[in-house]
Amino acid sequence: MPKKKAKQSDLQIAGVNIRRIRELHKISCAQLAFEIETTEKQLSRIENGEINSGIMSYIKIARALNINLLDLFSKLKF
Repeated sequence: MPKKKAKQSDLQIAGVNIRRIRELHKISCAQLAFEIETTEKQLSRIENGEINSGIMSYIKIARALNINLLDLFSKLKF
């Protein structure tokens, strides 16, 4: 019997959305990390849903991508 695909956590969904928007804006991970004053490793961990970052990180990401904060979480169900 094939394994079921594990359901993504909210952190993973948000991270995938951040990466998708960043790539649509043609911004590298290094560039976005620099703009939000963090490391590439930390941003990568956010995009991979490995860490629950503080709200200020998400605000900085939204500002750097020139989008509404809610757009980062648009795929989440509340």
